[in-house]
Amino acid sequence: MMLAWHWPWAALAGVLAALAIIVLIVVFARRNAADDTPVFSMDDDLNTEHASRLFRQWRALGRLAISVLVLALALAIVLVARPSQVDAGDERASSRDIVLCLDVSGSTLPYDREVIDTYLELVKHFEGERIGLSIFNSTSRTVFPLTDDYELVTKQLTSASKALKGVESQDDIDKMSDAEYQDIANWLEGTQNRKDATSLIGDGVVSCAAMLPGFAYGEANHANADRQRAASIVLATDNVVSGKPTYSLTEALDLTQQTKITVDGLYSGPKASESDQTTTDMKSAIESHGGIFLTQSNGASIDELVRDIQSRRDTDVENKAKSSMVDAPGSVDACSGRDTHYLDRMCMEVEAMNGFTFSPALGWVAGGLLAAGLAVLAILEIVLFVRRRASSDETVWACIRRTLMLLIVAVMVLTPSVVSSTTSQAINATDVIVAVDTTGSMAVADATYGSEKTITRIDAARQAVHDVTAAYPDASFAALRFGASGTLDVPLTPDAPAIDNWANTLAVEATSVSAGSSLDAPIDQLLLTVKSIREAHPDDAIVLYLITDGEQTSNVTRRTFSSLRQYLNDGFTVGVGSTEGGKIPVIADGVSAGDSNTTDHWVVDPDTGEPGISKMDEKNLKDIADEISGTYVAVNASQTLADSVSAKSSKQWRMTTTVRERTRTTPVVWPLAIALAILLATEVGAWIATSRRLL
Repeated sequence: MMLAWHWPWAALAGVLAALAIIVLIVVFARRNAADDTPVFSMDDDLNTEHASRLFRQWRALGRLAISVLVLALALAIVLVARPSQVDAGDERASSRDIVLCLDVSGSTLPYDREVIDTYLELVKHFEGERIGLSIFNSTSRTVFPLTDDYELVTKQLTSASKALKGVESQDDIDKMSDAEYQDIANWLEGTQNRKDATSLIGDGVVSCAAMLPGFAYGEANHANADRQRAASIVLATDNVVSGKPTYSLTEALDLTQQTKITVDGLYSGPKASESDQTTTDMKSAIESHGGIFLTQSNGASIDELVRDIQSRRDTDVENKAKSSMVDAPGSVDACSGRDTHYLDRMCMEVEAMNGFTFSPALGWVAGGLLAAGLAVLAILEIVLFVRRRASSDETVWACIRRTLMLLIVAVMVLTPSVVSSTTSQAINATDVIVAVDTTGSMAVADATYGSEKTITRIDAARQAVHDVTAAYPDASFAALRFGASGTLDVPLTPDAPAIDNWANTLAVEATSVSAGSSLDAPIDQLLLTVKSIREAHPDDAIVLYLITDGEQTSNVTRRTFSSLRQYLNDGFTVGVGSTEGGKIPVIADGVSAGDSNTTDHWVVDPDTGEPGISKMDEKNLKDIADEISGTYVAVNASQTLADSVSAKSSKQWRMTTTVRERTRTTPVVWPLAIALAILLATEVGAWIATSRRLL
């Protein structure tokens, strides 16, 4: 929880109003006093020791009384500013997903570096935002998926900025060294896979949108759209299309709009072309779909334009976060309750005012007694005024004022509240880590997966990964491969297609660099990954899938996986291959397992001189499953992850929607605080006016 203020300006306004009331009362009192003719002096009466002592006591009590009144006035002004508690979890849920969607055709590439550099600086101030980067020309490539791993984001953006350093002009490109040119070519790889086509804007936007939850190619997923965080795409392009796209820009924006994804446009091109029809069309399309479109025509740099878009979207997110404020300390938001194993990624509320009640912040016993005491004092004030009316200079207005202050405080102690019936919808999160063995033995063609057709173990692993992503809709995923060591290839991201694409690109280690199989190779990286996820998302459910043939050829004793147990909610070891085994093909550098030229030569067993046989080791896989308190699953012709115990368990851990109906009590004390502040300011002014000589 954190403290915020609904009306921070009200405190200043209250101070000024209180001072104005006090000054006016004192001025008028002095003016009236000047017109009165004094008829006696107290000097002679006070010229005794006893009278002087009484006077000093009276003055001390007077100073104490004015101090208490001023303190009460200050507290009343603070209440007028409406101090509120904010649920930090709700604030995190309202954070934004940002996809940088960069056109990397020749005309826009010089401007992309500035966009990247700006976000490189902005990322330093991110907290809760997830960011991804996709580049496109005729085709798209995901540089890194949607993630809140800012260390990885910074590394990737820095690498991209360094690669684009020398592409501000054709002359710069001509002056590049071969190594520098190769760096750019490597970074742009995968963006020009269609002939006679460049800068297909609509296709690029759809590819970028596919990185965000709630979006599927060709259609909007309305069910997921309501559950996603605030999502936006920053599209940097000059909108100059060459070739026939699958989606026009307008069609792509129609799809993103249906899934509540905002697309902001940043013109990345020469200033001389800002008035072209293509630019005008882009501006019209972006703005008609609720986006922001900016150019450099006003003299702003690309850096300033990016920061402008970011600040506007940050304001939108802040406004959404404000809705989670509770206008009183001690009350509980209806959406703040969480299951101990899950994080409420989003909490949606529908409220209906149901009535009015009292809900004492101090409890009914203490609050009731205090309110009763204040009510008794209010009655006593009236009784004393009536009794001493003839001998006292207290006015009727003073009596009314003091009685009202006591009664208002009594009511505030009872905390008047509005009762609303609230229906909350909580979305629970799951994080899935997939680790795939890529040692040489994974090239053995002795595996089956859902059919009698024999395939390589790495192919079976790829299909297993696809079944994992399908089994956990709306979950977040992290992916790593391991051979001689473990490597985190994809950080935690909700972008399931990125995991599927990663699986499709998995390749077995070349025989020349393979050092045999060591099942404990991924432990260190897995431990770092699960620990960081647990620290960043303490309420998430974390599930591990270790996909391997279970073969241990290293002479070193395998380390236990039990260190992972404290961070995992569930885990599976997935065995690919057969217990009969098969020959291990020699994998040349740059050749994938399954290619025709990989079966001509086999890895030879040095002891026998014959081709070595690799067998799936179920015992190792079962032992590892026990160490992580998980389950061993053998995939074969009759069993896959889609229909095994893994599929049943995934229903327990997959993201679910929980609907709760609750009664929400919202305290309303600020109207009373305003009235109290006015009365207190009047009382302070009257006290100063009548007792200024004694103070």
